[in-house]
Amino acid sequence: MNIIYFNLYTLLFLFNFINIPFVNAHGFMAGLVDCNTKEFLHFVRNYRSISFNIDSLRSPTQLNTCRNTQIEKSFNYSENKNVCVALAISNGAEHIGSCELKLNNQVIDNKSSCLSQLTKGNCGNANIPQLVTNDMCLYYYNNIPFSESGVLKWSWTAVHLGINNPEFYENCLDLNVNTENIPSTTSTIQPTSTQPTSTQPTSTQPTSTKSKYRRIIIKVDKTNFICKEL
Repeated sequence: MNIIYFNLYTLLFLFNFINIPFVNAHGFMAGLVDCNTKEFLHFVRNYRSISFNIDSLRSPTQLNTCRNTQIEKSFNYSENKNVCVALAISNGAEHIGSCELKLNNQVIDNKSSCLSQLTKGNCGNANIPQLVTNDMCLYYYNNIPFSESGVLKWSWTAVHLGINNPEFYENCLDLNVNTENIPSTTSTIQPTSTQPTSTQPTSTQPTSTKSKYRRIIIKVDKTNFICKEL
């Protein structure tokens, strides 16, 4: 009889154990990379924790809080930079759900099936700086232009535990967008300044007309006669 009770308790324990929800996925926005070389140009807020508290970056969290991180040094972005967003996602886990990129809480990219719509890169700590667990892979967004300075936020709603039991992931980084290199779509027409035409008065000099006659004096009997010859 004792053996039967033992087996029943064992079965109950196993049943409860199986139904305990587990985190079957981990992921975070690692930072910004050069789209061509995949070299990291900037890291997400609190990236320094990756070597001693990686769960503060990649475990489920609350949305719209940036994981309670503070503003850090901004990445100086200009239009001529070929920049891609890089994610670090746990390898071999089940990943289901949509993800969004927001700039100042405005959606700039939305994917209904996050990882299947991104480009998968290399895996392991040789490709993710300071990664100590060696169990994550990189995924890349295509070149996404940023139109203004502010907070870039990546959020992922993971439903691998079921639609009614979602997990939320989120990370933020700071951008400083150089708008001088981004051409404006509107042109400003400068008013044409019309200067009045200055008319200088014409100075009319009197024409000096020399006499067309030659003066001839003829003397007759002490009398002078003046004649003009053409």
